[in-house]
Amino acid sequence: MQTRSLVFSALAATSLGASSNSSEPDICNTSLNVTGQADLDKVAGCQKFNGDITIQSAGANLIFNGIQELDGSLTAVNLTDLASISAPQLTSISDDLELAILQSLSTLSMPALTKVGSISFRTLPALREMQFNKGVQEASNVLITDTQLNSLDGLNLSQVDNFNINNNRFISDITVGVTSVTNLLDISFNAAKVNVSLPNLEWANNATFQFCSSVDLPSLKKVNLSMGFINNTIYGINLPQLTEIGQSFAIVSNSKLSNTSAPQLGRIGGGFQIANNTNLKAIVGFGNLSFVGGAIDFVGNFTKAELPNIEDVEGGVVVDSSGQIDCDSFDSAHSKGDFHGDKYVCKGLSTTASFSMTGKATGTGDSSSGSGSATATGSASDSGSSSKSSSSKSSKSKNGVEKVAVPGMLSAIALAIFSLF
Repeated sequence: MQTRSLVFSALAATSLGASSNSSEPDICNTSLNVTGQADLDKVAGCQKFNGDITIQSAGANLIFNGIQELDGSLTAVNLTDLASISAPQLTSISDDLELAILQSLSTLSMPALTKVGSISFRTLPALREMQFNKGVQEASNVLITDTQLNSLDGLNLSQVDNFNINNNRFISDITVGVTSVTNLLDISFNAAKVNVSLPNLEWANNATFQFCSSVDLPSLKKVNLSMGFINNTIYGINLPQLTEIGQSFAIVSNSKLSNTSAPQLGRIGGGFQIANNTNLKAIVGFGNLSFVGGAIDFVGNFTKAELPNIEDVEGGVVVDSSGQIDCDSFDSAHSKGDFHGDKYVCKGLSTTASFSMTGKATGTGDSSSGSGSATATGSASDSGSSSKSSSSKSSKSKNGVEKVAVPGMLSAIALAIFSLF
């Protein structure tokens, strides 16, 4: 009996010990709040850490020793003293790598990192370099804003959902081998002389470039939604492989732009706007464009504008130049019924043509004023044109639309009256 009691006692003790041990948290499988290096040292034996790591407070330097895989997020936000983050063995972060409002962070060393769910770097005014020596090859989202980075070396991405690089005042080169951006591509408000090169990019959903010195897109074939070049200092826009833009295409306020070329572009699903590019003297290079699903709005001081293959414009057409231009090709396209909007205006220094759906058309060969106006947003007045005349007599065109040309002040009065109807 005594022997049996001893056996039961031993079993009970063993069971209690096992129960006690199982109630202890597994340090490699729980989220970690870091307040100093000692917290990281406790998990140095975890090759794989399952949980989020949040740096809540720390000294100047933090080293993530031992951890190779992080199944969770790594976050550090609004820490004044943190100057260095090092993770020498870390190869992957399944969720977010978020570093924000770290005034002193100057060193970010993750030499083995190749995969991360998303990268979000915001307000890191001392960070000049990302030490991603092996190269990050996978990330679904990249946001880098307000840093001292001078390049994006270490980002070797192929496909990304969102790629947003903005307000990095010291960055001089943005070169990334990405082939597709499935949601948003936005490179804006960085250093004035930043050069952008995306040599492998073939497909983008939305693409916007602002305040860039050069943009190189030699492989781009399709933009699913809209594309814009706005307020850049680029000298040329060359899109040799681009065939289609699903919605709008805007080239606006690029002060040094002197040439444009998209020789294979055949279709723009929305509006097509080229406006206020002061050094652009010729709107050419779109010889294959046949369809525009919205309005055409060309405004500037150009002396030549051509769309030789245009066949179908669903919206209005405004060609408005302070230089001397020839409207014959646009007049011809309009007269053939290629323009389906309710207004057509083509005017230059010595040529004005306008048309409105009221059936009245006006034209003059000796006045720089006209019955249409346009803005950089593509809006235009309700009157439009399709005719020119250098005489003061009235005549009937082939389609029965009356042409009138009135010299001098009478011309302006007549045009003002027509605009009321």
